[in-house]
Amino acid sequence: MSVTFSIDTLSRLSGVNVETIRYYERVELLSAPLRGDNGYRLYDASAVQRLTFVRRGRELGFPVEEIRKLLELADHPEHPCASCGRGGG
Repeated sequence: MSVTFSIDTLSRLSGVNVETIRYYERVELLSAPLRGDNGYRLYDASAVQRLTFVRRGRELGFPVEEIRKLLELADHPEHPCASCGRGGG
């Protein structure tokens, strides 16, 4: 089984506040995590990477919707860029 983290550990590792993590789940920038037998959220290393990317994007001034488009490209590299709603140049 892979290593999992609590939301507090995820917050510390990614530099993203716990409430912000919950917000990113609600707006679907971060997938809903697995839940342990105790009902607590369990995150893996990919969640740390994704949240770190989102945090850096926000620090650079990208709005949430632009970050969503970048994540979509990363999640589906086989799709052409034109499918993201922006024409090529």
